[in-house]
Amino acid sequence: PTYNVEPFITLFFEKCLSKVFVEPLISYSAVQFCVRNRDIALRRHLVTFFPLLFKIVAMYPTTYASEFKILVQSLASSSGVKCELLHSILDLPTISALVQLKTRFGGNVDEWQRFVNSRPKKEALVYEYILRNRSRTIRRPEFAKISFPWRENQKTKLATSLVPLLLTIYFDYMFQTVTISECNKVIEAIIERIYNKSVSPQILPNLCNRVLGMIEKYPSLLIHAKKTLLATILSPYQYYPNLTLHVTWAVGEYLHTEATQADYKVVLEYQRSISKLAESQVRRYRALREDGRTTNNISPPVIVMNLLDRNISARSSSRKQNRGISSLFAKADAEFTIRLIHVSIMALCKLAARCVEIVPSVRGVLITVLASRDVLPESICRRASQCARLLQQPSLAYTFFKQPFYCTPNLSETTSVVLMTNTERESNFLKGLGGSGSYGSVPQPVRHQVQARMQQNQAGAAAEEKR
Repeated sequence: PTYNVEPFITLFFEKCLSKVFVEPLISYSAVQFCVRNRDIALRRHLVTFFPLLFKIVAMYPTTYASEFKILVQSLASSSGVKCELLHSILDLPTISALVQLKTRFGGNVDEWQRFVNSRPKKEALVYEYILRNRSRTIRRPEFAKISFPWRENQKTKLATSLVPLLLTIYFDYMFQTVTISECNKVIEAIIERIYNKSVSPQILPNLCNRVLGMIEKYPSLLIHAKKTLLATILSPYQYYPNLTLHVTWAVGEYLHTEATQADYKVVLEYQRSISKLAESQVRRYRALREDGRTTNNISPPVIVMNLLDRNISARSSSRKQNRGISSLFAKADAEFTIRLIHVSIMALCKLAARCVEIVPSVRGVLITVLASRDVLPESICRRASQCARLLQQPSLAYTFFKQPFYCTPNLSETTSVVLMTNTERESNFLKGLGGSGSYGSVPQPVRHQVQARMQQNQAGAAAEEKR
């Protein structure tokens, strides 16, 4: 005879493990059982009860680190819980703190319930969400600004150190099976957490790289997640400046010709937002120049981004900063503003090359940038002048920018390295446009590439006419 063991497994998770998961022997046996049977009989139960397993690893971060890496691999490739799993990984330090807080009450459920009821309503909702046993049962409340009654200890620090590793495993396996709708939800969840300051500064660069990787995998996310991405462009310092830089570059690189034909309004919205970004950064640089916080020596992009990351970490940990370090951060802020203006100008140029209707608006922005040549660095003025000349030759601009021309970001690389590489390639291409702007001023290797591409286009058009 055959027996259905699923009701017994469900009963074990709900009635037994949920009450005694803090016991080392029981939790060890349960975790080992889940690891051995993760791909056979337990797949559905793992997806349902993974919040309970997160409470175990939050209680014993070092004990079950290796087992949990295996479980996260299995969960990340499961559909329906990718977004909730991401939240649980990022909330692991909070889970650890709350589980420890609850263990102080022993097994007295009534005392714990009275304590929860005595707390503010928003805080009580957080307790209910974090300490849940089932997935997809409670909507995640926002609790970034809530002050909880606990202090950081050794266990919460160990749980915090485990987050980057689990995050890397999660994204590596998620990208193998993720759909465009799931990517859309994950991007919105990441940007929402960044906006609410509920992400550790140490993992912000990693999350920005992953957002760019999802856009590279599904360029149509620029249309589906338009509202969220536009918000990051319009308010760079309310979110995370590096995220704005990456999204702006991705809009110019991956908003393809197909998108401009089918969604002209979307392209127009992005163009207006990036234009506002460029103009606001010009004003910001002017203000920094007036305060004497600018420099003519521009550091490499990686150094600038690392300094900004250190600045964010320092602001979140302590308000007292050394005067010399503050001046260094101010220098990095000015240099980052210059880089953001560069990327904005190139993104506008790429959009205008694919969508002729917005060329006058883009040229107007370039003229506005050139009108501030008295305060802006020479590199920005030269870039704006080169792009203006390039847009006078629509066929040349379209030939180069109709599809992503430069190297696409590798998820194993840092995004800053990719942006630096692509910016250097753009600069090498545009150097020849610094003169009269004629076709003859294009560098010789680039000229041969343009001629070959234009001949291919002409041959294709001739073949279509014959048909």
